Amino acid sequence: MSDKKTSSSVFTLRLDNYIIDEIELIKDTYGIKSTAKIIKQALNQYITMNPINAERPNPKLILSHNIFSRLLEAADEETLEEMADISYQNGKSDEEQWEIRANANNCKLPCKFISNNVEHVIEIIKSVFTVDGQNWFENALYSNKDNEFIFEGEHDMQQNFSIFIKHLLSKYLAGDGYGLVQEDFSQIRRIGKNPDGTSSEKLLNGMKLRFLVKKQK
Repeated sequence: MSDKKTSSSVFTLRLDNYIIDEIELIKDTYGIKSTAKIIKQALNQYITMNPINAERPNPKLILSHNIFSRLLEAADEETLEEMADISYQNGKSDEEQWEIRANANNCKLPCKFISNNVEHVIEIIKSVFTVDGQNWFENALYSNKDNEFIFEGEHDMQQNFSIFIKHLLSKYLAGDGYGLVQEDFSQIRRIGKNPDGTSSEKLLNGMKLRFLVKKQK
């Protein structure tokens, strides 16, 4: 069933029980109430990642976490910025493909897909940097007030990943007239139990980052 007002369709889907079990596990792990939301995300990621899609200008492949982490460790600052630029260009070409498809189907894109507004900045952060997007981080939070944004994330890779994300975020936000004005990298600290039952603060093999960005005049 198609809804022309929202440019969407409704359909029923039969799934194997083991897939349902995995969906329920994801819901419990991430506190997601909607099964439909997970299925929509899965379909969107499949379309984005599908290597046999001839229309994709930049074919994707799945790279394991530990391999990507090792590649970043071996990169210098210049290489990290080059990688961020390639990732940014890939993201822009993906966005352009969505716009082409929308125009071909006479669909009007919502304001969040149109550059140079606050909604577009929020959509970039959500679709690229959070668990709803490329899932770069174990935890990712963002907030905005007027023309100021704060982005925070935690990951279990080394500082080079934080530097890569800094360059990538800066490139995305520059297109909407925003600039990075403050950055903070720190090692993750947790209060843990010692074998003798006492508690102490421990450094973990991971990083926490925080960026402040503002609209440039």
